[in-house]
Amino acid sequence: MAWFGIPAALPGSALARLFTTERARALFTRVAAHAFRPLHLPFSSALGMGIITAGHRHGWPVAVGGSRAITDAMAALLRDLGGVVETGVPVLCAADLSPADVTLFDLSPAAMADSFVLKVASASSRSRQHAAIQASLTGLALPRS
Repeated sequence: MAWFGIPAALPGSALARLFTTERARALFTRVAAHAFRPLHLPFSSALGMGIITAGHRHGWPVAVGGSRAITDAMAALLRDLGGVVETGVPVLCAADLSPADVTLFDLSPAAMADSFVLKVASASSRSRQHAAIQASLTGLALPRS
């Protein structure tokens, strides 16, 4: 366990420097970034080590056609079920949205808080980030202005 634990405690950026080739450093850095932690922090290499270890033991799962094939298949299924996928359309306020039963956003909570009025009980007493996360769970009040 020490063979995993000691390197896992290192910052991801420090552990990446121990690899001898540029390709190996790049692979590890990209895999460690899946932790969504700054790579200069302690233990930020742990998830990268876990993924690398699993990849070496069980193989790297890669979709035929690449990751884009997964997105394309999901969008095709949504269309088959009567859904619509719109991309590349600027949305500056809720009035820019088409009426829909469900609208999914690929935005961070902070971006949602900046863009839309959020319906959250006592949001003023919470942090902006927490309010945005709560809104994503409880629903949005989108002004039609």
